[in-house]
Amino acid sequence: MYNPEPVNNNAHSNEEYRRPVYNSELIQLRLDCRELHEEIKNFLRGYEIVPRTVNGDTVNEVIKHSEPLVNPQGVSGIMSYIKCIINPQVVQGNFFADKYGVSDSYNNYISCIEDHIADLIHINAYEWEICDKNLMWIRRVLADMIYAFMTRLINNEERKSYGETLRSIESSSTNSRGNRFSFFKK
Repeated sequence: MYNPEPVNNNAHSNEEYRRPVYNSELIQLRLDCRELHEEIKNFLRGYEIVPRTVNGDTVNEVIKHSEPLVNPQGVSGIMSYIKCIINPQVVQGNFFADKYGVSDSYNNYISCIEDHIADLIHINAYEWEICDKNLMWIRRVLADMIYAFMTRLINNEERKSYGETLRSIESSSTNSRGNRFSFFKK
């Protein structure tokens, strides 16, 4: 929904223009997995990227926390798998839960992913220069991130939330347009 008209909620304030907001933009934002992908890459590389303001400009500062957990080839290999699991298409899936909120299909799916991550990490540990002490740590962090992300699929919660997002936008847009002229206020 696009509203190019100025919004004046107060007769004494300057007119402000709202940034155009489209329903598809908000849904795309909800489905965007790039930030999570970047967090995983940074974890594997042993650093964090923190935005800082320098002379009025925002720059990204790289903070090194440790030696890389895997070499660049390993980062690429792991990310290839992660992007197959965490992407906009997969997050729109659905795992039904029983009346107690338990989803056997979700639990089986997560168990398979944990097994695949374990295989991927252990089979390539030497080639990707992964220290033995980091094998379980990498597996656990990746599995935990995927586990938390994928809970959105239980009982179709991700799709249900789209409706709430769209209703919120529509309501917000209607309310802001209703107060454009102060002499119509009650």
